[in-house]
Amino acid sequence: MFSSDTNIVNGEKFTFTQLRQMDISPQQLFDWYAPMDTIEDFIEENSEGLFFNCSRKNGNNWFGPQCQYRFANDGGFLKIIDRQYAMRTFNDFKSLSSTNGTCYPVMKNECQSIICLDWREIFDGKIDCTNGFDERHCHNLEMNECNNTNEYRCINGQCIDKEFYLDKQYDCMDMSDELYEQLLESDSMFLPDLQDRLCPLTWDRLYFQQMPVSTFILFTHVSLIYDNKMPKWICYNETLCPYLSMNEFNSFESHILNGSICRAFNVFNNKTYTDLKDVLKEFKRFVRSCSLPPNVQPSEECSMFPCDDKSKFLSYHRLSDGFEDCSNGEDERQNVTCSFNLPYYRYQCNQETKCIRKTLVFDGIDLSDADNNTDETDCSMDEWRCLTPYTKCDNTWHCLDGHDELGCKNSIPKSGFCTKQSHFYLDIVTGLPICLARSKAADGSIDCVGSTDERAFCRIKYKNNRMNRYRCRNSDICITPFQVCDCHQDCPENDDETLACIWINNGRKPFCDESKFRCRNGKYIECGEKICRCRSDSLYCSEGEHLLFCDLINLSLHPAFTMNELEKYSNVTKHRVLTMQQITDNVNTQQCNQGLHVRSASSSIRFYCLCSDHYYGDRCQYQRKRVSLILRPSITDSFDHQSSFKIVVLLVHQNTTIVSHNQFLYEPQFLCLPKYYLTLLYPINVSWSSSSLSSNYSVHIYSFTSQTLEKRSSWQFDVPFHFLPVNRIAKRLLIC
Repeated sequence: MFSSDTNIVNGEKFTFTQLRQMDISPQQLFDWYAPMDTIEDFIEENSEGLFFNCSRKNGNNWFGPQCQYRFANDGGFLKIIDRQYAMRTFNDFKSLSSTNGTCYPVMKNECQSIICLDWREIFDGKIDCTNGFDERHCHNLEMNECNNTNEYRCINGQCIDKEFYLDKQYDCMDMSDELYEQLLESDSMFLPDLQDRLCPLTWDRLYFQQMPVSTFILFTHVSLIYDNKMPKWICYNETLCPYLSMNEFNSFESHILNGSICRAFNVFNNKTYTDLKDVLKEFKRFVRSCSLPPNVQPSEECSMFPCDDKSKFLSYHRLSDGFEDCSNGEDERQNVTCSFNLPYYRYQCNQETKCIRKTLVFDGIDLSDADNNTDETDCSMDEWRCLTPYTKCDNTWHCLDGHDELGCKNSIPKSGFCTKQSHFYLDIVTGLPICLARSKAADGSIDCVGSTDERAFCRIKYKNNRMNRYRCRNSDICITPFQVCDCHQDCPENDDETLACIWINNGRKPFCDESKFRCRNGKYIECGEKICRCRSDSLYCSEGEHLLFCDLINLSLHPAFTMNELEKYSNVTKHRVLTMQQITDNVNTQQCNQGLHVRSASSSIRFYCLCSDHYYGDRCQYQRKRVSLILRPSITDSFDHQSSFKIVVLLVHQNTTIVSHNQFLYEPQFLCLPKYYLTLLYPINVSWSSSSLSSNYSVHIYSFTSQTLEKRSSWQFDVPFHFLPVNRIAKRLLIC
């Protein structure tokens, strides 16, 4: 409750006594957007209460208990959110001057890391704490088995209801339950569970910024030291990297640096490299076995797949799942996976012994066997449709000939250059615009610059890199669209700077300025630190030529941190986050991380951060431990479909104490098989520390008829992995 001498300048102050004298009702307070706490106090006849009627002053809407807040920009609430998050998406690097990002706090000295960890870095299969504390319990996830009768096992070991598998909505936190190309046609920013997905945002950038000059560090203890882009030394912890200390390497000279063994790079790899990106890629592959603490041999009762170097023991679910986990990739070359009695979600390749995950089938990437039989070969279009409401006009070719992208309003160029049965592209010989008939796409003959009509090659060669999709002319090299027309030759024949740019240059001399982009009509776009190319949120060029070749990139919710960004960080002074007193009056929404930035009339620093449930702290910088729920209620035929139900969800400790709660109204007559996304929060002082790992938490759910509050059904689900910062529970609830 505010004191009566509260000074407010952006609204009108009333005492509860004054409101009653004016015959103001609780409904009127509600209509005036009064806080619910204020309305409840008013109903309880608290005579000492205050109500601040916020006004519109100087064209700005003031809000808050004391009318002390307003947004820096006017407009609808959704537009304000969209603007703030869009600024962060394209200014990640700049944001590090004012914030360290968000992280998951732990007990002091429990995790020894150069930066505070993002929750996604905990139990993710690689060491981030120098003492390995963040991965000590990861084997519990790896060995977990789901109920094959009614559950689907995500790649990360968590379980979801079987009904949610391949339903065109992501339910696994690692998104392994859906075809990777089938992103929903909605703004990813507003997906209800986006903050609960296993895709780090700025953590990699923060980590790289702390590295010494000319040093690339993995898993906190493995270092690649390079000079002028040439690899020189690999240093590692011998206990955590037994594979690198095998007899074949021990005979070579070694040195000790800060307690680590250092050997020359050519001891492990004598290839010649011209690009630092290729060096780092090979380095990451070679030291993959050092990503986990020393293995504890699994018990005889636990059947797991051992990598050749014995650095990892994997669940059999990880075999032929599309991701290399062993250092030599042997887990993806297993040809007898059908014999492992894995659940129904495996696809048998051409009636043979190899079974792969169904999410790899008809994903536009061939996984060939020795006889050239693939996961794409035996799938009829009726069984695995490439053209669906979710794939139509989403700027990605799901069909081999791209007919799912024909006749789209957002096609390039904007002027409707081609018919609805042909693609706009640049001729491979002249670089001039052509309209390519659908029948000539994916016919085995390259007709277009960048091999835009024959996309299979780059997708197969770089199946785990969704950016390298522009194929250089007469070459097996694939580069990213961002390397095209960037004033730097990346292709052997320089077609990325000549043929690819003829149409954009429109008869003028090539234009080379990394800070600007020239449209076909001669207009110049000032880019500065922003990315001009491949941004669909703003129409930079009237014909959309800034989007040329961008449809080659396979859709992804978040742009990956690419290795060519590494050189930016070697020359950056280690940043120091600004203190509250150092923040200027300039609006910088990055100061609030994942929260909303608002102006504050009552704060000395002139801004305030509004945090969502997932975060806390004055900058919304700390991540909450939580349970993320996806619930799908349904009713039996005994109920009238006009019925409605109140669903109450509780997080309970030791079956006695309610620590968090949520609720929603289920109305079957309005929604058919809806999904409800809820979050249950742990107390802030509960973390993944050793003291809380054995805590007994469970989720209790109760359904009541909304009219009479008669109890109908109840469910109880144990929270399976208490050591995880975020647990996912995805269940179907049948109300009886």
